[in-house]
Formats: sequence, C-alpha cells, structure tokens
Amino acid sequence: MFSNMLFQVPHVVNTQFHAQSELGEYEYGYTNPTSSKYERKDALGNVEGTYSYVSPDGRVITNNYVADPYGFRSE
Repeated sequence: MFSNMLFQVPHVVNTQFHAQSELGEYEYGYTNPTSSKYERKDALGNVEGTYSYVSPDGRVITNNYVADPYGFRSE
C-alpha cells in the first residue's frame, strides 16, 4: 500500500555540550535551528561567550559578551 509513496521527514539538528574542571572552569554550548550559545569560564572567574538567534524578520542577531573584574560588557 505505501510502497510507491515517499515521505520527507524534516531534518532538525540540536546539539549541546558541557565540560567542567575541578578548578571551576567550564565550557558549554548548544545549537538548534533558530539559536546557538557558547560560553566559557576560566579558573580566575572570567567569563566570555556569544549567542545568536533568528529575529522575527529573519535576520541572525549575534551578541558577544565578557564578564571579568571590570564588569559585564557586551561587545
């Protein structure tokens, strides 16, 4: 009955990862079809990261940031 029919299944890829050291350092991130994020923290507590998302009008918005002894800054 279905031998002559072709079905197309949408291909959606989602990934994520996380790693952490005994010194409190970490690194994590994820991606999916509409957004992504990556962040890492070093042993001194400095954090840097980036995230992106697709806006309602279809543009990809990306923001990079840093958090360190000088405060939080979006670059």
